[in-house]
Amino acid sequence: MSQDPLTPEMLRQISRLELRTRRWVDSALVGAYRSAFKGRGTTFDGVRPYVAGDDVRAIDWNVSARAGEPYIKQYVEERELVVMVVIDDSASMRFGTRSATKRERAAELTAALALIAVRGGDRVGVMVAGDEARAYLPPRRGRGHVLRAIRLASAPSTGQRLDLGDALRAASRLMLQRGVMFVVSDFLGDAAGFARPLGLVGKRHEVICAVADDPLERLMPAAGLMTLEDAETGQRVRVDSADKAWQKAFAAQVAERVAARDRAIARAGAARFSISTDSDPLTALARFLRGRAR
Repeated sequence: MSQDPLTPEMLRQISRLELRTRRWVDSALVGAYRSAFKGRGTTFDGVRPYVAGDDVRAIDWNVSARAGEPYIKQYVEERELVVMVVIDDSASMRFGTRSATKRERAAELTAALALIAVRGGDRVGVMVAGDEARAYLPPRRGRGHVLRAIRLASAPSTGQRLDLGDALRAASRLMLQRGVMFVVSDFLGDAAGFARPLGLVGKRHEVICAVADDPLERLMPAAGLMTLEDAETGQRVRVDSADKAWQKAFAAQVAERVAARDRAIARAGAARFSISTDSDPLTALARFLRGRAR
């Protein structure tokens, strides 16, 4: 995968993002991650004498009979997982009315996921998907790889429109081993377009949807006449945002879209948490991991 030369500003941005993420990720959070996502299975590692409190279902009766005292079987977890982060690079992700755009929040989240996964002993890969072009970083480990993941996630966004279902299928084909896929997107497209691909990916991998949004996409202020533009199609419409009928129609449209999105994610068997331009995505990730670990 080729990448454009780094500008001084991009280098500073990557450095700041890596430093902030490393300060934020602690051993407790890595522990929550490891508890939230188990390894591929367990392997027999021998036997040891039974002690009070051990699970009697783990007793090896053949060894116990020969030894004349109870022994239990021991297993070790086959830990290594493949974690894939799929980033929506469509034009709508470049929207943001607060301190950052949705795309920038996606980069911050990806940096944290890459560092946590690698510290947890797993391999992490990144795909940035927009239009027909996809930038891909194969799953690996190591500090240098984390930096490459941050660089890819932080690269200037160039996508316009995205077929999310097609991107999901492509990412799944690249994951040769069963693993965990994080899909970072605003999911603004028609839910019917990604529902089936998301379900198919969910049959093979564990899928987590990080839903990005901006407060203005949830609630439009009554600011009077304004021009709204579709970031992906360029279509513009003049509206009176103070009109109560328009406000009601807007709220109904948002509720319908959110309900369809959430139904599609739930039917796919995927988990979901939200990140927003007006809050810290690292806090949202920590809350999700700790809740899932519990």
